[in-house]
Amino acid sequence: MPSSPPAPLLATAVAIMTSLSVCWYSSVALVFASSPMSAFYSRCRKGLDRFAGTCYLLFGAHLLANR
Repeated sequence: MPSSPPAPLLATAVAIMTSLSVCWYSSVALVFASSPMSAFYSRCRKGLDRFAGTCYLLFGAHLLANR
């Protein structure tokens, strides 16, 4: 994007990003609304939370180390 985009380009960029976001979040909602995926997530939730927490801790440690 140029630093001062023309209005049509800016409107197109906003429309594309909005439609991508709507499509992504709708897809995620539809997938997680299904019974098999909901049951799978319930079984794996603790492990996924631990994995995500570990990633956050490692990222924080990386930020501190490279300060």
